[in-house]
Amino acid sequence: MAARELLLLRHAKSRQGGPGVNDHNRALAPSGLEDAPRVGAYLKGAGLVPDRVLTSSATRARQTTDLVLKAAGFEGEPKVRTELYLAKPPAILAAVRGLPNGCRRAMLVGHNPGLEQATLKLVGDGPPDLVDAVREKFPTAALVHLVFQADAWGEAGFGKGSLQAFVRPRDLG
Repeated sequence: MAARELLLLRHAKSRQGGPGVNDHNRALAPSGLEDAPRVGAYLKGAGLVPDRVLTSSATRARQTTDLVLKAAGFEGEPKVRTELYLAKPPAILAAVRGLPNGCRRAMLVGHNPGLEQATLKLVGDGPPDLVDAVREKFPTAALVHLVFQADAWGEAGFGKGSLQAFVRPRDLG
Protein backbone atom coordinates (compact mmCIF):
# COMPACT_ATOMS: atom_id res chain seq x y z
CA MET A 1 0.00 0.00 0.00
CA ALA A 2 1.30 3.42 -0.94
CA ALA A 3 1.38 6.50 1.26
CA ARG A 4 -0.48 9.67 0.32
CA GLU A 5 0.71 12.85 2.00
CA LEU A 6 -1.63 15.78 2.65
CA LEU A 7 -0.53 19.24 3.70
CA LEU A 8 -3.26 21.51 5.06
CA LEU A 9 -2.26 25.18 5.25
CA ARG A 10 -4.30 27.97 6.75
CA HIS A 11 -3.86 31.23 4.86
CA ALA A 12 -1.44 33.75 6.39
CA LYS A 13 -2.59 36.74 8.46
CA SER A 14 -4.87 39.05 6.49
CA ARG A 15 -5.88 42.66 6.78
CA GLN A 16 -9.22 43.52 8.31
CA GLY A 17 -11.91 44.36 5.82
CA GLY A 18 -12.71 48.02 5.40
CA PRO A 19 -15.37 50.01 3.60
CA GLY A 20 -16.04 48.42 0.23
CA VAL A 21 -13.85 45.35 0.93
CA ASN A 22 -15.76 42.14 1.38
CA ASP A 23 -14.33 39.14 3.22
CA HIS A 24 -13.45 37.24 0.04
CA ASN A 25 -11.26 40.12 -1.19
CA ARG A 26 -9.20 40.76 1.95
CA ALA A 27 -5.45 40.85 1.26
CA LEU A 28 -2.55 39.72 3.43
CA ALA A 29 -1.31 41.88 6.29
CA PRO A 30 2.42 42.70 6.58
CA SER A 31 2.94 39.82 9.03
CA GLY A 32 1.23 37.45 6.58
CA LEU A 33 3.54 38.62 3.81
CA GLU A 34 6.47 37.62 6.06
CA ASP A 35 5.06 34.31 7.35
CA ALA A 36 4.05 32.78 4.02
CA PRO A 37 7.57 32.63 2.48
CA ARG A 38 8.90 31.15 5.74
CA VAL A 39 6.39 28.31 5.42
CA GLY A 40 7.54 27.78 1.83
CA ALA A 41 11.18 27.66 2.94
CA TYR A 42 10.19 25.11 5.59
CA LEU A 43 8.50 22.92 2.95
CA LYS A 44 11.57 23.07 0.73
CA GLY A 45 13.99 22.35 3.59
CA ALA A 46 11.87 19.47 4.92
CA GLY A 47 11.52 17.89 1.48
CA LEU A 48 7.75 18.43 1.52
CA VAL A 49 7.17 20.35 -1.70
CA PRO A 50 3.77 19.19 -2.98
CA ASP A 51 2.99 17.65 -6.37
CA ARG A 52 -0.42 19.31 -6.54
CA VAL A 53 -1.88 22.39 -4.83
CA LEU A 54 -5.51 23.36 -4.32
CA THR A 55 -6.31 26.80 -2.95
CA SER A 56 -9.38 28.71 -1.90
CA SER A 57 -10.42 31.46 -4.28
CA ALA A 58 -10.14 34.13 -1.54
CA THR A 59 -7.48 36.78 -2.16
CA ARG A 60 -5.65 36.04 1.11
CA ALA A 61 -5.48 32.31 0.31
CA ARG A 62 -4.24 32.88 -3.24
CA GLN A 63 -1.60 35.37 -2.02
CA THR A 64 -0.47 32.90 0.67
CA THR A 65 -0.30 30.11 -1.90
CA ASP A 66 1.77 32.17 -4.34
CA LEU A 67 4.29 33.24 -1.68
CA VAL A 68 4.61 29.75 -0.17
CA LEU A 69 5.05 28.05 -3.54
CA LYS A 70 7.62 30.56 -4.77
CA ALA A 71 9.74 30.04 -1.64
CA ALA A 72 9.29 26.25 -1.84
CA GLY A 73 10.38 26.08 -5.47
CA PHE A 74 7.06 24.58 -6.67
CA GLU A 75 7.09 24.37 -10.45
CA GLY A 76 3.39 23.96 -11.28
CA GLU A 77 0.27 26.08 -11.09
CA PRO A 78 -2.07 25.89 -8.11
CA LYS A 79 -5.69 25.01 -8.82
CA VAL A 80 -8.05 27.71 -7.51
CA ARG A 81 -11.21 26.14 -6.11
CA THR A 82 -14.18 28.31 -5.14
CA GLU A 83 -15.67 25.51 -3.00
CA LEU A 84 -12.67 25.76 -0.65
CA TYR A 85 -13.61 29.30 0.41
CA LEU A 86 -14.69 28.87 4.06
CA ALA A 87 -15.13 25.13 3.41
CA LYS A 88 -16.35 22.76 6.10
CA PRO A 89 -14.73 19.33 6.70
CA PRO A 90 -16.96 17.36 4.25
CA ALA A 91 -16.06 19.74 1.39
CA ILE A 92 -12.36 19.54 2.30
CA LEU A 93 -12.51 15.73 2.33
CA ALA A 94 -14.32 15.75 -1.03
CA ALA A 95 -11.54 17.89 -2.53
CA VAL A 96 -8.91 15.50 -1.13
CA ARG A 97 -10.73 12.44 -2.46
CA GLY A 98 -10.90 14.09 -5.88
CA LEU A 99 -7.12 14.43 -6.21
CA PRO A 100 -5.54 12.51 -9.10
CA ASN A 101 -3.91 9.26 -8.04
CA GLY A 102 -0.66 10.18 -9.77
CA CYS A 103 -0.20 12.80 -7.06
CA ARG A 104 1.61 11.53 -3.96
CA ARG A 105 1.77 14.76 -1.93
CA ALA A 106 -0.89 17.45 -2.12
CA MET A 107 -1.38 20.76 -0.36
CA LEU A 108 -4.72 22.41 0.30
CA VAL A 109 -4.79 26.09 1.32
CA GLY A 110 -7.90 27.30 3.10
CA HIS A 111 -9.55 28.82 6.13
CA ASN A 112 -10.56 28.25 9.71
CA PRO A 113 -12.58 26.91 11.36
CA GLY A 114 -12.88 24.36 8.54
CA LEU A 115 -9.19 23.40 8.35
CA GLU A 116 -8.88 22.85 12.09
CA GLN A 117 -12.09 20.83 12.19
CA ALA A 118 -11.05 18.79 9.13
CA THR A 119 -7.63 18.09 10.64
CA LEU A 120 -9.14 16.82 13.88
CA LYS A 121 -11.62 14.64 11.96
CA LEU A 122 -8.97 13.26 9.58
CA VAL A 123 -6.49 12.30 12.31
CA GLY A 124 -6.66 8.67 13.35
CA ASP A 125 -3.30 8.59 15.07
CA GLY A 126 -0.33 10.75 15.84
CA PRO A 127 1.54 12.22 18.77
CA PRO A 128 -1.06 13.34 21.36
CA ASP A 129 0.85 16.59 21.99
CA LEU A 130 0.50 17.54 18.30
CA VAL A 131 -3.20 16.71 18.27
CA ASP A 132 -3.62 18.81 21.43
CA ALA A 133 -1.72 21.69 19.83
CA VAL A 134 -4.04 21.64 16.80
CA ARG A 135 -7.05 21.57 19.10
CA GLU A 136 -5.69 24.44 21.23
CA LYS A 137 -5.10 26.88 18.37
CA PHE A 138 -4.71 26.64 14.60
CA PRO A 139 -3.19 30.06 13.84
CA THR A 140 -2.83 31.75 10.48
CA ALA A 141 -0.06 30.25 8.30
CA ALA A 142 -0.11 27.03 10.34
CA LEU A 143 0.65 23.84 8.43
CA VAL A 144 -0.47 20.27 9.11
CA HIS A 145 1.22 17.22 7.56
CA LEU A 146 -0.93 14.08 7.39
CA VAL A 147 -0.17 10.68 5.87
CA PHE A 148 -2.78 8.22 4.63
CA GLN A 149 -1.86 4.60 3.92
CA ALA A 150 -3.84 4.39 0.71
CA ASP A 151 -3.37 3.43 -2.92
CA ALA A 152 -5.82 6.11 -4.04
CA TRP A 153 -6.94 9.48 -2.69
CA GLY A 154 -10.51 8.18 -2.72
CA GLU A 155 -9.53 5.96 0.23
CA ALA A 156 -8.68 8.96 2.43
CA GLY A 157 -11.23 9.51 5.13
CA PHE A 158 -12.03 10.78 8.57
CA GLY A 159 -10.05 8.94 11.22
CA LYS A 160 -7.62 7.48 8.66
CA GLY A 161 -4.80 10.02 8.71
CA SER A 162 -1.59 9.89 10.69
CA LEU A 163 -0.53 13.32 11.98
CA GLN A 164 3.17 13.81 11.20
CA ALA A 165 3.68 17.50 11.96
CA PHE A 166 1.96 20.70 13.02
CA VAL A 167 4.07 23.74 12.21
CA ARG A 168 3.14 27.28 13.22
CA PRO A 169 4.89 30.48 12.12
CA ARG A 170 6.31 30.93 15.63
CA ASP A 171 8.00 27.51 15.26
CA LEU A 172 9.92 28.80 12.23
CA GLY A 173 11.83 31.53 14.05
